[in-house]
Amino acid sequence: MPGKHGCHPVRFDFDSLAKSIALGYRVHRIPQSEFNYGATRQLALTLCPDADIFIYMTQDAILASPDSIANLLHPFADEKVGAVCGRQLPHADASPLAFHARTFNYASVSVDQIPGGRGKARH
Repeated sequence: MPGKHGCHPVRFDFDSLAKSIALGYRVHRIPQSEFNYGATRQLALTLCPDADIFIYMTQDAILASPDSIANLLHPFADEKVGAVCGRQLPHADASPLAFHARTFNYASVSVDQIPGGRGKARH
């Protein structure tokens, strides 16, 4: 089922199989006891060899706006871009520790990285 931007959603799931199928996702079931974030992301690359762009999200991610996916895809218009990452914001009911982790690890200003580790701030 192609989605917006020609994307083919694939959901790696160990919990809500029926819901995923009902939403039209291609589902690859992984037993919870075998789940590993890195291995699962690598498996996605293997299962979708024709994909140019992969968007990885956790099951509890909430997009900040309807344009979030388009905003992630936009930088790929530049052929020099190899990876893009979105900022994680704390949930409204986040614990103080979760709130601190998101605000500490994810700056409020975007940075365009260039070779050599130097970056250019972008808002």
